[in-house]
Amino acid sequence: MRHEGVVQGVLTDATSRMLAVEEPGRDCDNIGLAGERESTELERLASREQMRCLPARLEAVREEERKRIALEIHENSASC
Repeated sequence: MRHEGVVQGVLTDATSRMLAVEEPGRDCDNIGLAGERESTELERLASREQMRCLPARLEAVREEERKRIALEIHENSASC
């Protein structure tokens, strides 16, 4: 049986909810799948954002290390 909202055999989230209300017990697994997809998508976006920020953080850490080493060299050369 074909309903509006069917995409390649998988019901969309809104359609699944509507059918679950109209026909309890029918296609309940699809609601869970839609929630899993949404959760996975949010995790993917968060991961992408972390990856986007990584080069800037790496550069900041490198600069902090350069400063620390330069200060250490300066302190050691001043004590000689």
